[in-house]
Amino acid sequence: MKGVGVFLVFSMVVLMGQPAEGFIHHIIHGLTALLDGNVKRAKEELYKRKLDQQRDQKDEQEDQQDDQQDDQQDDQQDDQQDDQQDDQQDDQQDDQQDDQQEDDQQLDKQQKE
Repeated sequence: MKGVGVFLVFSMVVLMGQPAEGFIHHIIHGLTALLDGNVKRAKEELYKRKLDQQRDQKDEQEDQQDDQQDDQQDDQQDDQQDDQQDDQQDDQQDDQQDDQQEDDQQLDKQQKE
């Protein structure tokens, strides 16, 4: 009750004390200024969010490209290693076959003698 009484007295004093200055006009002007400021801030925040999203998307794309390049390089290295191992195995098999042929030839010579 005290709050309601204070509000009524205060509003009567203000409205009756300065009716010629258009006190209500000041209130409306202040509210519109607040709303305009809030709208501008909201637009700025939206703009910042869009920029952040674009940056994040760009970063994600760059990360994906980097990952793809790394994967390709890893695959190439793995392929090279596999090729080297295959070549070594082939060389070993060839060497074994050559050794066996030489042994066979020596045995044949020994048997003929």
